[in-house]
Amino acid sequence: MYISFILLSSWLCIITAQITYDKRNLNITSMLNYSIPLDTEEVYFDNNLLTNVTAGYFTNMTNLDVISLTNNLISSIDDFAFSNVQSVTKIDLYNNKLKIIRKSMFSPLSNLQTLDLSLNEIEMIQPQSFLGSTKMKSLYLSDNKLKNISEFTFVGLPNLLRLYIDSNEIEAIHPNSFKENTALDRLYLYENKISVIHKNMTSVLHNLDWLRLSFNEIIILESGSFKDNTALTRLFMDNNLLQNVSRSMFCELASLTSLQLYKNDIQTIESHSFKNNTALTSLKLSQNKLTIIHQYMLSGLYNLEYLSLHDNNIHTIEPRSFKDLTSLDSLFLHGNDIKILSESIFDAQNHPNHISDFL
Repeated sequence: MYISFILLSSWLCIITAQITYDKRNLNITSMLNYSIPLDTEEVYFDNNLLTNVTAGYFTNMTNLDVISLTNNLISSIDDFAFSNVQSVTKIDLYNNKLKIIRKSMFSPLSNLQTLDLSLNEIEMIQPQSFLGSTKMKSLYLSDNKLKNISEFTFVGLPNLLRLYIDSNEIEAIHPNSFKENTALDRLYLYENKISVIHKNMTSVLHNLDWLRLSFNEIIILESGSFKDNTALTRLFMDNNLLQNVSRSMFCELASLTSLQLYKNDIQTIESHSFKNNTALTSLKLSQNKLTIIHQYMLSGLYNLEYLSLHDNNIHTIEPRSFKDLTSLDSLFLHGNDIKILSESIFDAQNHPNHISDFL
């Protein structure tokens, strides 16, 4: 009985193991010199000197699941180079030399779920380049040289959940760029050159949970820009050029829990600008140009726990300015021109546990 158990366990181990073809770190210049067994499930040619992916190389591998070609010198991919491996769910081309993504490179790949094209030199993505990859969930395009996103860049990706197009040179995004990406829950656009957020840019993204727009040049946020993003919980808009906050900017974001607005040029915040953001627990307004905190600036923020106002030009906080902040735990006011912090700015019940030094 004992011997049978060992044999059975070994047999189970064999049938569940991944069949991997590993040629990493060998200074390989061409994959054509290597024959991959047809039953292979994962292929790794990372950290080599490859310059091209040749059509027909990945053929008749019906079990192939992962192709990893990271950290090479790949500057060209033949048309339909991956078309004979419909089983593949992940292709990783991180840190290569690609400049143009053509429609024929990755289409059609009906089971592809993850495609990583980060840290290349991509300047252009042809329209409909990802058409047919209907199961795609994660697309990485970070650290490239993209300057604009067209109406047809991301068509054919109805199940996309995560889109990373940060750290590019993007100046313009077509209002209908994400019209077919309705499942998207995280969109990363930080470290670009975007100056205007148009009201229709994310209008179809009803499931969006995170939106990162940090480190851009945003100076205009059109009224109603986020009106349809009612599921949004985290919005990052720090390190931009915003000069004011109006009542219409964030009024539809009832689910928002974290709002990052530090390191802008904000001088004024209209009364009741956050009154509908009742779920907000963290608000960062530090390193702006605020001078006065008026009575109704922070109205409605009953669940706010963390508030940073440090390093502005604040000299006056009006009485009862923090009266609605009944859950406030931490308040940061240092680096301002406040001489005296009056107890009248709080109600007796909502004095925060931690207040930073402000003198």
